[in-house]
Amino acid sequence: MYIFRSAMGGLTLALFMAFGLLAAEPQATKEDTHAGHAAPAAVASDPAPAAEKPQEIVKKGVRVEFTIERANRQGEDGPIMSGEFADVRFRVSDAETGAPISPLEPAVWISRAEGSEALSCREKIGRYMQGMLSFQAEVDLNKYFIMILNNDQSISVVDPLMGMTGITQLYAMIIMEGRGEDWTRSVDDKLLFVTMPQVDKVAVVDLETFKVTKSAAAGKNPVRISLQPDGRYLWVGNDAKAEAESGVTVLDARTHEVVARIATGPGHHEIAFSADSRVAFVTNAEADTLSLIDIQRLAKVADLPTGRRPLAVQFSDLRQAAYVASRDGTVAVVDSTRREIVTRIETGSGLTAFRLSPDGRWGFVANGDRDRVDVLDISSDTIAHRLEAGDQPHQFAFTQTYAYVRHLGTADVLLIPLSQLSLGTEPGVQRVPLGTRSPGEYPYPASAPAISPTGEWTAVVSANPADLTVHYYMEGMIAPMGSYSTYGRVPRAVSVVDRSLRETERGLYTSRFRVPSHGDYDVAFLIDSPFIDHCFTFSAVENPEQAAELERNPVKIVYLNEERNVPAGEPIKVRFTLTDARSEEPLTGLKGVVVLATRPPGSWQERIRATPLENGVYEVMVPADRPGAYYVSVAVPSLGLDFTALPYISFLTAKDMPSAKQDTGG
Repeated sequence: MYIFRSAMGGLTLALFMAFGLLAAEPQATKEDTHAGHAAPAAVASDPAPAAEKPQEIVKKGVRVEFTIERANRQGEDGPIMSGEFADVRFRVSDAETGAPISPLEPAVWISRAEGSEALSCREKIGRYMQGMLSFQAEVDLNKYFIMILNNDQSISVVDPLMGMTGITQLYAMIIMEGRGEDWTRSVDDKLLFVTMPQVDKVAVVDLETFKVTKSAAAGKNPVRISLQPDGRYLWVGNDAKAEAESGVTVLDARTHEVVARIATGPGHHEIAFSADSRVAFVTNAEADTLSLIDIQRLAKVADLPTGRRPLAVQFSDLRQAAYVASRDGTVAVVDSTRREIVTRIETGSGLTAFRLSPDGRWGFVANGDRDRVDVLDISSDTIAHRLEAGDQPHQFAFTQTYAYVRHLGTADVLLIPLSQLSLGTEPGVQRVPLGTRSPGEYPYPASAPAISPTGEWTAVVSANPADLTVHYYMEGMIAPMGSYSTYGRVPRAVSVVDRSLRETERGLYTSRFRVPSHGDYDVAFLIDSPFIDHCFTFSAVENPEQAAELERNPVKIVYLNEERNVPAGEPIKVRFTLTDARSEEPLTGLKGVVVLATRPPGSWQERIRATPLENGVYEVMVPADRPGAYYVSVAVPSLGLDFTALPYISFLTAKDMPSAKQDTGG
């Protein structure tokens, strides 16, 4: 039996079935020992150990050591605090030899200990694996989310687990000031930066809350965005009409303030960096040049002639050189130390895309005019393979085993096995249909990739704007395993937010999360071979900043709607609970609870008084006569809470959407 993270965002159903056969808690054996505990942590009522004290178990010849520390404050005194980020680490080794055990894919859930004392650790894990909405972990470290960049001002966040099981699909909706064009992440994967050319800004999105925290000025017509390897600066390509404004805007990645504007030349700009973050390479499509920028001085130091209309630049650590592909078929190789072109590779006119493989060993050249993909051997700067592709290849993506080629003229995706490129024979390629219509039927593709690997690295998600669908494909299959509807929105790009543990060194599995609130927590841990389950514990103290926030906002709201994709023309029944944020007691019978419903873009809005029910539950019917997104905010004037004080909820409506049950509140 093997644990892996699938499109369902968690563990396989096979594991769940096997887990059901092991529901009884076994008796401890002589080799099962616990360190850092007075008793097994599965007993939730036991006092949690100090946050800095390692906890250890030995079961079936395997040692698992658990530690938790405040993020970015390793070695500092002080407890884990609510509202802050914490780093969890699980070191798994052979109990006798100490040798690390790798690879593994541990499953981990983190939840408050209160209220579940009657359940054993195994019973808790069994309920987590069922995906029950009524028994959810506060923090699930086994899943990923799919982010879809739409044709409007939104980013849809999809929970694959709920989507594939048919319960719900939309986890969150991110609304920006303008339509997104390209995106990149912070070094710690906690922030997303999205260019918005229509408003000349970059949206800063918190990937923990999936909310826009800031819109930063980014020069005229910002399109491409890249983060340099050391994470210090964000670089934004400004495709401005005026040559004096065409170039790059450099933002401080921490403060998101502009630190430099550098004119490089007219046209579209692609951006790459040397591995040591000393040199930035910026293409200028209409000038047929590559600008080299000294990052320490934030000054342009050279303009080198490329081929006609450069369209991509990539840096190879293997060669310590930048590769610049141009529309005319030229791939220029620029030595980063000498800052000069050392060779040119001719591949034939009609280039549409260029990417290096993750290891820098191979270069992939898409020729949209000739329906061909050339594979460059970077060690010799020669063409190693010339492969027939599909109709208009235009984009690449990579997993550990394949290069994926996405096309504009066909829904088929070409898979090129990376392991076969060095064999001296033509690699055996595979073609998989990801949709029924050609993506190029939609005329406004984003600069951001429309195909992305998932958390498993053996699967991809691919946006087909013509189908209005995002497809999920797992390697080895002859067709997609599933898909996600966008309900009328056009999916222009797709990416994945991975919340799972990562093996940062052999046998060491780590992750970072935000501690939801203060109190005692269980950390449920599971591996399958050998089968080991255990609940570690930790405590978090109240954060003074959160305590001050509770004084300002003493009310907690929980929306009870499971289904947030609804048919247009039917009212949306919204139910929510209001409780005291400190005591968790329901606030029943409050007078004057008001709901504000809005539908962007535009000025439509409606205020509706909510009906109080029992046990702090309130209900309101929101008219939804048109397709689109609806946002619902709640205000409690009697407690001094306006519409900005409490979290909002969003709904998607479409004419062709089947009717679904809206409420779960009774």
